[in-house]
Amino acid sequence: MTAVKHEWRKHEKELYCPKQQAVQVTVPSMKFLVLEALWKQIEHTEQFDKNNLQYRVMIRQPDFVTPDVLEVAIMNVSKKKSLSRFKDVRLESIEDGDCVQILHVGPYDDEPESFMKVDEFCAAHNLQRANDEWHREIYLSDARKVEPAKLKTVLRVQVKSMQF
Repeated sequence: MTAVKHEWRKHEKELYCPKQQAVQVTVPSMKFLVLEALWKQIEHTEQFDKNNLQYRVMIRQPDFVTPDVLEVAIMNVSKKKSLSRFKDVRLESIEDGDCVQILHVGPYDDEPESFMKVDEFCAAHNLQRANDEWHREIYLSDARKVEPAKLKTVLRVQVKSMQF
């Protein structure tokens, strides 16, 4: 099989190229290679502590990737590399549904400013976070190559209509 690069940002701009204003989107079911955990604050405290998080590394996959394709890929890579976490990688279909997202530009430590904009958008549109414990971060920049002030990250939260 020939490797084909699929550029999600070119083909699904609504999901991967938001502006720096919060917008509502519907995220369909997509396949991901998953290695546990989600960004989730384990213990809610006044001060945000990055050492007190769970996260889940997820790499989006094209539709042709099946469990059999993944098994063959892991087997082929395992012949060349000895990585203990290969056995933990799995293929999952995940549907986030209704979400609000924003493009955060700048250091990761400044993300709370962008989340405030998300929360303001939600309040103005009678939405609330469906889950206060986690959010998605989609890294559009390589933090090893881009200065912190220019890092681009899509921040996404699931939402639901407010109940009155």
